[in-house]
Amino acid sequence: MPQQNATDETEVKKAQDRQYRMQEHLRRYYREVLSSRAGRAVLWHILEQAGIYIQSFEPNHSQTCFNEGQRRMGLWLRSNILQVDEKAYIVMQQEVIEEGKKDE
Repeated sequence: MPQQNATDETEVKKAQDRQYRMQEHLRRYYREVLSSRAGRAVLWHILEQAGIYIQSFEPNHSQTCFNEGQRRMGLWLRSNILQVDEKAYIVMQQEVIEEGKKDE
């Protein structure tokens, strides 16, 4: 990608517009994934695997650091989900509870 001149208002505006369009595309893609039960189930699985609902501390410092890195990405994903569709996150939680009751 070519360098941009931060003092050129036109280039700055173009860069901001590109960034905005990219964010809007991502928001649309998140909504699309969150609109299906399968998509929500996959995202919940990723959140669980990232360890955002459990303690990351381990006696081994390196393992704690690794766990915290995973957890950080999970928290980032959850933050994006909540920004795009807070209600979908609540639906995800309810679906997990329903699935848990089926397994009992």
